[in-house]
Amino acid sequence: MLLVAGAGLAALLVGLHADRLWRLLLCLPFWAGALGILQAREKT
Repeated sequence: MLLVAGAGLAALLVGLHADRLWRLLLCLPFWAGALGILQAREKT
């Protein structure tokens, strides 16, 4: 879910020509989404 939200926010920020520092904040939802996928794969 967070990966989809991150992708949507990335598209929005790129479309609005946002500053790179704002786009750097997208690391958080992508990291949390990847962590969720890894936990689901390991069944933890």
